[in-house]
Parts: sequence; C-alpha cells; structure tokens
Amino acid sequence: MANYRFSAGPAASNTYDDATQSQLTLDWSFDGVYFIYRQEPTIVLSIGEQTTTHDSALIDTPEKITVLRGLLAATNLAAQTSPFLPRIVTALKSLKALVKAA
Repeated sequence: MANYRFSAGPAASNTYDDATQSQLTLDWSFDGVYFIYRQEPTIVLSIGEQTTTHDSALIDTPEKITVLRGLLAATNLAAQTSPFLPRIVTALKSLKALVKAA
C-alpha cells in the first residue's frame, strides 16, 4: 500500500491515494464521508444525522468503485495503529451498512 498516506485527528481521518490523486475523509464530527476522485467534485455520503447529503449515485464507474475500495482498505489497515481506531471503525461500519442497503 505504498501509494497511500493516512492521517487522523480528533474529528476526522484522511486517506490519500497518490497514484490516482484521490482522497477519502471519514468525518465523525459531522457524520460524513467525503470521497474525492481525481479532480472531480467531492462526493458526500451521510453516515448519520449531521450530514444529510448522500451522493452515492455519483460513484458510478468501475474505476471509482475500485479506487474507493482501495482507499477503504488502506484506511482500515492504517487505522489499526491509530488512537482514533474506535471512531474510524464506527464510521467504516456505518458506511458498510449504507452500501449494503443500497
């Protein structure tokens, strides 16, 4: 996972995919997931009551899905050593539940 960079703080985590210039932010303070694919506008996904926008229909190509899966896997792996692991796991579980419901 050499193409990925990860950071986390009290409000959110960020995972960057340098190869595709894409980013995934898990924002547990505002219940949102923000997916930036290349230079396209941010795709917002709601994982709670604070964020009401849900743009899952914009994840509409096999490449976007592949990049998002890679970012999720990198986030999950990097988060294992983060002091914010419980918040990251909760956000990932909420996102997983959304994907299953869709």
